[in-house]
Amino acid sequence: MKTCRFSRQAFNRSLEGAAIGGWVKPAPSLGARRAGPPSGPGQDVSRSRHVLRRLLWLSAALGGCSGYRLVPPAAPMGELLDASAPGQARVCVFRPSAGATAAAIAVFDNGRLVGATGDGTCFCYQALPGHHHLESKLEAGLPQLEEQDVEAVAAGLYPFVETVAMADGEHRFEPLTPAEAGTLAGNCAVRIVRAAPPGVTLPSRDPTPPVANP
Repeated sequence: MKTCRFSRQAFNRSLEGAAIGGWVKPAPSLGARRAGPPSGPGQDVSRSRHVLRRLLWLSAALGGCSGYRLVPPAAPMGELLDASAPGQARVCVFRPSAGATAAAIAVFDNGRLVGATGDGTCFCYQALPGHHHLESKLEAGLPQLEEQDVEAVAAGLYPFVETVAMADGEHRFEPLTPAEAGTLAGNCAVRIVRAAPPGVTLPSRDPTPPVANP
């Protein structure tokens, strides 16, 4: 397995050090040009952070950097958006094909890994009624975390979509309507997690319990 991690704290410290050390400097004057607000150290660091983020993203995207391995399920799983088991809810996550990166995006429910997506893939899992805190974690380039909260009820369906911008790797995790989920369900490949980074427990077949004290 190939795992790539970048420390956001170390990244920020390196940029701050660059500004303090004089590595980040305002652009030289190009003669007469449109007036605008003066450039300061904060703006220079912000521009440098954006450039470095894009460089890290492109490097990770080209390398398909990920600590997760996804495989097709061993047996057919039926219709993706079928009704959940009695007394349970169903949560589905879709990632439309965009060609932005081969790296997996891991999804955690109440701190428990429930699945991951690759480009053009999807998965669903069963959840018990109650409060569920979902985390969508992309670790290619600079680590990004997107979160959603669900108050699941029995027989409920809760679809979400993950997207990754081609330009700089910005990643989003947003709810879908059932109609939108139905459209995506016909154009995605179901995948399950076969391997994960050290310290991460593989998804269980048991339904995910809610938070005890949300």
